[in-house]
Amino acid sequence: MIGTLIKKDWRLNRAIIIGAIIFSVLPYVSSAIFVNFFPPEYAVYREMDSRRKAESMQTSAYACQIIVVLLAAALGGAALAGERRERTAEFLAMLPAPRSASVYSKIFVAAGCMTFFIAIHLLALAAINVWTDSVGVNRLRGPGILGVGGIAIAYSIVLFGVAWAVSVFIRSPAIAACVGIAVGFAILFGGTAWIVAAFERWRIMGPFRNSEDSAITITACIAATMGIVSIGISTLYYLRRVEP
Repeated sequence: MIGTLIKKDWRLNRAIIIGAIIFSVLPYVSSAIFVNFFPPEYAVYREMDSRRKAESMQTSAYACQIIVVLLAAALGGAALAGERRERTAEFLAMLPAPRSASVYSKIFVAAGCMTFFIAIHLLALAAINVWTDSVGVNRLRGPGILGVGGIAIAYSIVLFGVAWAVSVFIRSPAIAACVGIAVGFAILFGGTAWIVAAFERWRIMGPFRNSEDSAITITACIAATMGIVSIGISTLYYLRRVEP
């Protein structure tokens, strides 16, 4: 039964996943077009062409991780709200499979999709680093692969978790996804700015180095925790209520 539910959730989310694939390819394609068809005008910049190509592809990989995070919000918003809007929730309630099996199926499909996309773009970052080393380009600036992966996972969890929680109560996947995006970016920008300001103030009492990196790490942990708590509380409510 769980296999049937996984296939059903895959079909329901197929349009979202196909859209994510298309939007994940576009940044790389646009970067390739830019660096190959719009070369530097001056000769001195042509000597830096390899670094320019690497930085452009690195930026594309970072952009694709943002797309993955937005994909998490879309999957979370469509998880339960979509079935209630299409009235398939009533049909599922009549099946012999417990409601918990449907929850496991949805989370499995969403987690599998997000893990796949995050891993693909992390591999792209690793390939870029290997290529820059092979052509003698100094290591590019920016967060490391583990840092990028950790941040992408943390914010995917919070966007998915908040959107999932909202979708338990409403019938609009779009609204649920938008709420998840709003909360996630509020934590990212608002929480990071607040923690950096706090670090700057506390420096009077002691040294705080790399306050921006520390703030990003702390807000990522807060985001992941909030996402897990949102999934847990809303799922318990969903499993206990009588209404589909």
